[in-house]
Amino acid sequence: MAERWCIVSMLDGAPMRLKAQTRILGQEVFDLAASQYGLQEKEYFDLTYVSDGVELPLDMSKPIDQNFPKGDINLRFRIRYFFTDVSQLEHFNTQKVFYQHAKKSIVEGTLKCSMSDAVVLAALALQVSEGDYISDSTTKQLIDDLKLIPDAIIFKMTSVDACISKVCEHYRSLVGKDKAAAITLYLDLVQKLPLYGVHFFDVEAKNGIPWRLGMGPKGLGEYFGDLLTLRALHPWHCVEDVSIKSNKLIIGVTSAQNEAQSSEPRKRSNTDAAAKKKPNPFMHFFRGESSHGMKRTETIWSARTTQYAQLVSDMILSQRDFYIAARKSSIPGSPRSAPPTSQTGSAASLGSESTRPIGSSTSTALSGDAAAAAA
Repeated sequence: MAERWCIVSMLDGAPMRLKAQTRILGQEVFDLAASQYGLQEKEYFDLTYVSDGVELPLDMSKPIDQNFPKGDINLRFRIRYFFTDVSQLEHFNTQKVFYQHAKKSIVEGTLKCSMSDAVVLAALALQVSEGDYISDSTTKQLIDDLKLIPDAIIFKMTSVDACISKVCEHYRSLVGKDKAAAITLYLDLVQKLPLYGVHFFDVEAKNGIPWRLGMGPKGLGEYFGDLLTLRALHPWHCVEDVSIKSNKLIIGVTSAQNEAQSSEPRKRSNTDAAAKKKPNPFMHFFRGESSHGMKRTETIWSARTTQYAQLVSDMILSQRDFYIAARKSSIPGSPRSAPPTSQTGSAASLGSESTRPIGSSTSTALSGDAAAAAA
C-alpha cells in the first residue's frame, strides 16, 4: 500500500508535510500546524479543505482520512476570524502571524490600499525586518529587493523615485521603534482598510444579478459589482437570524438606528417615503418588527445550491457569534475568555479573502514568511 501524506498549506503557502497515520485526528494536525508559529491564541485559526471548488472547515474531532478515502490529504491552515483591535491579540506570536499575513496580502495586491497607506506600510515593514533607517540608498535597495510596494500602486505612480523618497522619509521617522511597536502600528493601519479580514461569498439577487456577501470584523456587508461597491453594512449585533429555504438565503437584520431604543418615535423621512414608492431593483425586502420592537428587514438571496446556502448561513452565524463575544470581552471589567469558535463539521466555510469569489504552508519545517513569523 502506497504511503499517504497529509500536506498542510500554511499561511505563506509553504507546505507542512507529515505521514497520514491511520485515525489521526484533525485536532492533532491543527495543533501541530499551530505549533509551527508558537500560537497560543488558536481560536482565530482553522484547518480547511477544498471539495468541489468550495473551501470547507475540517471537523477537528474526527480522523482526517474520513474526508479523503484515497491519495494524499491536502489541507489549508487559515485565519478564520480577524481582530477588531490589535490590543485583542495578547501574544506577540499571534501578532507576528497576522502581520506576515497582512504584509503578504498587501504586497500581492489581494488587499487593496491607497498610495499613501502603501508608503507608510512599506516603511513599517522595513522597520520590522531591518531595524532603524541607515541611508536613502540602502532603503531604496531594500524596497526593490523585498518588493514592499504593490505592483498596482507602482503602475499608478507618476514618479517611482518620488514614492521611494516618501518611504525613506517615513522610515527615518520610525528610528527607535522596536519590532513589536512597528508590528502593532502596521496592524493598526491595516485593520482600518475597508476590506481587511472580509470573507466573500457569491450570491444572486432577483433576476440573477450577482452580488457578494462579505463577512468581517465590522459586520455583514452587501457588495455589488466587480469593484466591490459596498451598498450596505450591518453591524453584527444587528444580524438577528438566518434561515434557508431550498437555495434561498433569508437574512433578518434590525436597524442600527434603533439600537438605542429612543423614547421618541423616529420621524419618517423623505428618503423613507421614496424608498417605499420605488422598490429596490436588486433584492426582495420584507419589513416588520423584531422581537425587541426594532425595525426588521429580511433580505432574500439566491445561492448556487442548497448546500452552498447552508454554508453561507453557518459562516454568517459563526462570524456574528465570534465578533459579538470578542466585543464583550474587550469591555473593561468584563471577564476575558476566548470567543467561541464555530462548530466543527458544520458547513461553515472560509470565503475568499481577496476579491475572487470562493469556489472561487517537513515534514514539519517552515520556510519563507512562515519561518520569519515563528522566529
